[in-house]
Amino acid sequence: MGARDNETRQYQNDQTVHKKNRYVWKRIRKAPAKAPDPHTYERCKAFISQLQQREVTGEGALWYFDGAGFCLTPCVPYAWQPLGEVIAVPTSSHGRRVNVLGFLKRNNELGPYRVEGKIDTSVIVECFEQCSQQLDKRTSVFLDKAPVHRAHEFVDHMAQWVKRGLLVKYLPAYAPELNLIEILWRFMKYYWLPFSAYASFQHLYEAIEQILTGVGTEYTITFQTI
Repeated sequence: MGARDNETRQYQNDQTVHKKNRYVWKRIRKAPAKAPDPHTYERCKAFISQLQQREVTGEGALWYFDGAGFCLTPCVPYAWQPLGEVIAVPTSSHGRRVNVLGFLKRNNELGPYRVEGKIDTSVIVECFEQCSQQLDKRTSVFLDKAPVHRAHEFVDHMAQWVKRGLLVKYLPAYAPELNLIEILWRFMKYYWLPFSAYASFQHLYEAIEQILTGVGTEYTITFQTI
């Protein structure tokens, strides 16, 4: 029996052992540094639920905003993990990146912005300026409490955006799962980007562009109501 046959048999034996010990093959997750405050978390969920109902009846619009960076370093792999548990590893990134900002609705409507270079507060403000000038109904936008989202330059524009019908709502700290656009970034990184995208930076950029253009048609996510 050759070395390859031994490796195959060992892999099959490992699968059997892992399954008997109630392990499943799934992706390793990147966990927040801390757990969110439970009371703040539940209040925010209830508020989002109310806004979702208003969205359904056409009384208002609800968007989720955030940014993501994509690089040539592959994402964390799948691994055998105990049922009901998740292995989490620290987030790290380096090298040249494709930076994307976006506004996302639960119906998969996406307003993406590709950014060359650093994403600072002035870039975020410009995105919200453009969004606020295109509204046809009262709109709430949820985003996290990143420093660029709470800088004076950003906060100083809020009153002007409110007059246009755009209300900025902050999510609780350490609760990325409440921001639906985080799910979009995860789908892009772990499911939709083909392996060929990592052949070069140009391949990566073109693959991201294709996905962003196809969100809502070729690429869709079914979001559950909170």
